[in-house]
Amino acid sequence: MIRLSNLFLFIIVFTGILKSQNIFDETHTAKFADYLFDAQKYSLAIDEYYKLIFLNPDTFYYKEKLLQSYRLVGNPQKEYELFNKFFLNTGVNTLPPEILKEKIKMYVALNLSDDLINDGKKGLFGNSTLNSIAILSGYLLANHPDSASRFYSSLPNSVANNYTVKAFVPIIEEARHIKLKKPWLAAILSTILPGTGKVYSGFVWDGVVSLIFTSGSGFVAYRGFALKGLSSIIGWVFAGFTAFYYLGNIYGSVKAAKRYNELKKHKIYHRVENIVVNNKL
Repeated sequence: MIRLSNLFLFIIVFTGILKSQNIFDETHTAKFADYLFDAQKYSLAIDEYYKLIFLNPDTFYYKEKLLQSYRLVGNPQKEYELFNKFFLNTGVNTLPPEILKEKIKMYVALNLSDDLINDGKKGLFGNSTLNSIAILSGYLLANHPDSASRFYSSLPNSVANNYTVKAFVPIIEEARHIKLKKPWLAAILSTILPGTGKVYSGFVWDGVVSLIFTSGSGFVAYRGFALKGLSSIIGWVFAGFTAFYYLGNIYGSVKAAKRYNELKKHKIYHRVENIVVNNKL
């Protein structure tokens, strides 16, 4: 009986402490969520921000942090879905700047170049500076550096001299000097001389290897036919190898040109990402 009474007393006291502290209220949950976010434990922070939005669905800050958490955890597609759920019918003038900045970061993370350009031109990012950042990002992600250059030149000084906007200038110049490779030209070059299409695309060693394998197997096939005529088994086997290497070299040259272009585009993307996503707007 004594033990049961002590246990009953402990439960009463503990319940009273919980009621007085109420560690699950909005204030404590918000502090814990922000702690998790600052500690880069974004997956755990997501659960807490969901709770906070349930407790107070009208607070923009909780929605902003939830969206950021999904982007930082590597799931910008989920962020996009939630953004539309939260703000699809909300006027741009009623959204705080931080939400609109997060929208630009989300679009860049998803590589939505057309949305950046179109929404920026419609003024859906709140102010001239953010709209300009969105448009410049969109043009660069879409590989239209000349359009980005013309747009930047048209900006008023108050916007063009903004620190973040001005950071796009060297990226625009770099993008304008990038000469993308033509896959069809790479294919033609490798048709004429195996491996040259890969060399043209910047993959010199791959081109040399293609030339060695194709010419080497072709030479063995030639020697086989020269010694034993059309009855040469070695000749036919290596003729098959030669055809395989030759056609593979043409296909590989097309892929090499496309890979070169993707690498260059990714380099520009990462530079835009560094300005928009990794730094504060």
